[in-house]
Amino acid sequence: MDLYGPLLAKALFPAFEAARGRPTVPLLRYLQATERWSIEQVRDLQLGLLRRLLRHVYQHTAHYR
Repeated sequence: MDLYGPLLAKALFPAFEAARGRPTVPLLRYLQATERWSIEQVRDLQLGLLRRLLRHVYQHTAHYR
């Protein structure tokens, strides 16, 4: 039985990413949770992210005003 694979996936990799300050593991969990969303749900997510991006650039960049 291979013990290194599960040890790496469940302990070493998350600890290494957390030590480097990266949100890799939470993002991976989010992607796994949303990968089977319906088209409508994905479009709603995309629209929300686009609105958030446009709001940010409007507030922080004179060019987009």
